[in-house]
Amino acid sequence: KALLFILAALAVTLLPWALKVGFNYNVLDLQARGLESVTYEKALLEESDESTWFAMSSAKDLEGLRALKERFAAQPGVGRIESILDFLPPDQEAKAALNAQARAELAPVPDPGAVPARVDAGELARSLDHLAEGLESLEEKLFAAGAREEVGRVEQALATLSDLSAALGRDPALAARLSGLQLGLGREIVGLLSWFRQALAEGEVRPESLPPALKDLYMGKDGSFQLKVSPLGDVWDMDNLAAFVDTIRAVDPLVCGVPVGFLESARLMHRTFLSAGLWTLVLVSLFFVIYSRSLEYVALALLPLGFGLVWLTEGMGLLGLSFKPDTDDLRNSV
Repeated sequence: KALLFILAALAVTLLPWALKVGFNYNVLDLQARGLESVTYEKALLEESDESTWFAMSSAKDLEGLRALKERFAAQPGVGRIESILDFLPPDQEAKAALNAQARAELAPVPDPGAVPARVDAGELARSLDHLAEGLESLEEKLFAAGAREEVGRVEQALATLSDLSAALGRDPALAARLSGLQLGLGREIVGLLSWFRQALAEGEVRPESLPPALKDLYMGKDGSFQLKVSPLGDVWDMDNLAAFVDTIRAVDPLVCGVPVGFLESARLMHRTFLSAGLWTLVLVSLFFVIYSRSLEYVALALLPLGFGLVWLTEGMGLLGLSFKPDTDDLRNSV
């Protein structure tokens, strides 16, 4: 009796430390120190405040996808949201009207063969005079604004134009030297205008018109659309992970993905451990009662085990240790 009293007193004295022992779900703590993958995982969490995990939801059409995205974005603890909507330009109807107007302004685009191969000296002289008039007008505005440096640059350009006009007046044949430049530049401009006009004629960007790599990533074979939702904060913190899963489940009860699978697997493993231990204790005690037909015998047989478990948890509390899941079992369950 004295020995039992001393053991019980010791167990009761250290009981507060036993209550500090928890269940650590962070499998990063079970990896080797300095492991590169763990280092980068922690760096991503600390620097970006976003997780490499994401949950997945789906919608049958684009309207439902937009509504679902807005609902997820309004929830606390939700970070980056990815979907096929990221690759579809917004306000496509209004932009289509502007494209049609711009295409009408470009019509008709001249044929590349219509670009004159020879430069007309008189037309070139008139173009130089027109450019000089525009620069003089610009010079006056810059002078009024007090932009001395820019005024100096315009004066240099005007001086160059004056020299060019004088040289062209003395020898109009100099204009022929620009024939190759005019032909090449003219055809290039006409080609760009043709391409631009064709681009303006393209219709609305639809999911079906996207590259196969994007369609395979965000579209299902049945035509549904996937939505990826990433959590904010440290998902290895069980409280943060549970809050995130509860939040997204309030939007879509059928949401899935690694965060949901990991949380449910960890909770199931925790419950299974406790349930297995309790049922083992009950069945073994029942076997002892049937075998010995003595409750005192059963109590004495289980007493070392009971004190051993209590002291184990109290020692873990003193050392700052906690129970951890088996990484292989947890990974397989996920």
